[in-house]
Amino acid sequence: MYSILPLIIIIFSLAGMLAIFIRKIPAMKEISVDEISYASFKKTRFFIKALKNKILPIILKILERFLRLLKISSLKLDNLISVVLIPKIRESYKNLGLFSGHSKFKNLRFGKKIEDQELGESLNAVPRFQLTDLKAEDGKTLKRKEKIYLGVLKNNPRDALAYAELGKIYFASNNINEAKICLEKAQELGSEEANELLKNLKS
Repeated sequence: MYSILPLIIIIFSLAGMLAIFIRKIPAMKEISVDEISYASFKKTRFFIKALKNKILPIILKILERFLRLLKISSLKLDNLISVVLIPKIRESYKNLGLFSGHSKFKNLRFGKKIEDQELGESLNAVPRFQLTDLKAEDGKTLKRKEKIYLGVLKNNPRDALAYAELGKIYFASNNINEAKICLEKAQELGSEEANELLKNLKS
């Protein structure tokens, strides 16, 4: 008798719980859609909060590293082009004789165009520039003066004066690598002025 009593109590309890559950089914049907929507909204909100607080900072950090790496790679590529490739291309052109012949250029001091003259002779008409004066000039003027001496070097690739003046122009425009290349070439060709300019460049 006493051993059957607990079993009876359990059976009646389960039956009562089942009855209550059956009675609540209609009410659950009415609120199930809203409850599910609210639960889905809570999950979405939790995911957005987790994304904002944890995942987004990680993504931004990775993106920042990628951009830094891209910038460093760009600087390395720019340095490779300016220091290695451009001098090699210029030297190849000189060796092939592509810089021979006549050219047209402007006497920048007077703004006059000089045409059909030997560049070697015309070099005497082109003013020599002081480094302090060049530093005070704008980039556009320096570019035009650069063209003068590039034109001279097309006719005579071993003109020490033209290399020295071109080196000063690059120095004034903060193109240090180009300035060093031109001044070292001028020094190699016997320019005494290039020696002093190289000392200033290295100091």
